[in-house]
Amino acid sequence: MNSCYAKLHFANVIIKLTTILKSWIFTHSMLRVNLAKLKYRINYNPINYDIQLGMYNTESDNHIRYEDARANQWRCDKCDGTFSTFRKLKLHKSQIHAY
Repeated sequence: MNSCYAKLHFANVIIKLTTILKSWIFTHSMLRVNLAKLKYRINYNPINYDIQLGMYNTESDNHIRYEDARANQWRCDKCDGTFSTFRKLKLHKSQIHAY
């Protein structure tokens, strides 16, 4: 009877440990995703259209054409350089600022 109880207790402990481990892995992976989103938000300048002016606005500039506004959509947080794509911004950071 004691060995049966010990096996059952051991199985319950294993189940609890695996659920704790799974929840820890899930929260840890969510933390990494949230940090990546935060980096994405810091460097992104959304494009808004101002109806009154008839121009496209980013955080600091006004542009007549959407293509011009899109070319300045990503901003480096160290040197304030603007880039058209996130890939170009990452390449700039790795080459110039040695991230």
